[in-house]
Amino acid sequence: MEKVFLSMLANVTDPAVIRTVRGVPDFTYYAYFEVHTDESLAHLDAAWAAFHENKDIFRELGIHKDLNISKLHNIKHYLNSIRSLGSAANFNMEATEQLHIDFTKVGYLVMNEKAYIKQMMTWLKRQDAIHRFDTYLQWVSISDSLASQVDGTVLDSEDENEVDNDLDDVGVNPQ
Repeated sequence: MEKVFLSMLANVTDPAVIRTVRGVPDFTYYAYFEVHTDESLAHLDAAWAAFHENKDIFRELGIHKDLNISKLHNIKHYLNSIRSLGSAANFNMEATEQLHIDFTKVGYLVMNEKAYIKQMMTWLKRQDAIHRFDTYLQWVSISDSLASQVDGTVLDSEDENEVDNDLDDVGVNPQ
């Protein structure tokens, strides 16, 4: 939508609106460069400055009373973040959106919608316990594999059968 929005405004609105709106996609395109130079960062800063120089047109035309939006404030920190941390190409919401889907939407679908916060917390605790136990089992498997490689001894099929029988005795099924 950002790609076509500016073209939709051409010749139908105040030039200050176009300059303001143009600053946003310009800033976005520069911000998502994978590699930055001083020149690209200067263009990024200029695009953001152009937005701020012209944004009062929205108030003048009665489109928006107040542009005190937290996301607009946070964007002013991009330049310093890019200088100190590198490219902003991975500054997006995909990871948190996926976590929202995994931990909220899926959790909500598996309950009966009564006392949903308590049920979701229980479900999340159980999911976390399963994940931690799975991680532990992987760690044990790798540790055993490394230990047998270091010792130079590999269990033969008779030793494996003894281990399986011992696990059966304590009620653990290795399959």
